[in-house]
Amino acid sequence: MESGKCLQTLRAQGPPFVSAAFSPDGALAITGSVNPVAQIWSVASGKCLHSLRGHTNSLLSAVFSPDGQKVLTASIDGCAKIWRTETGECLHTLEGHQQALCAASFSPDGAQVLSASKDQSAKIWCAETGECLQTLQGHKGALHSAAFSPP
Repeated sequence: MESGKCLQTLRAQGPPFVSAAFSPDGALAITGSVNPVAQIWSVASGKCLHSLRGHTNSLLSAVFSPDGQKVLTASIDGCAKIWRTETGECLHTLEGHQQALCAASFSPDGAQVLSASKDQSAKIWCAETGECLQTLQGHKGALHSAAFSPP
């Protein structure tokens, strides 16, 4: 940041990225793309470590858990997925929204996930089991972001 110099360029084969985030330790990056594939990258080498396949439509959000052990993706296909960072294995598919997901995030302790949808609802999920814990309704329009308050 101090010099403004580019340190690394991540190059995807295909459509452009629409979401990107660093792991908590800064060693990895996750990207989401117009195609339904998220990618986990080594920041040091610029190489793709894992391609996360399982969504059926564009990804709008991709983030790491606070401990960096999991990643969370949200898609126009109406579901979110929790993946193991180290292996790229899909741990849970969070289904229940009626329209596209615009965003999803982990709680500060990583125990829960919040998803925001164009169906005018948000849902809180258990990150360990993938179970929907609560549906938040009452908005008059699409929800475009999802964030927990700090502890």
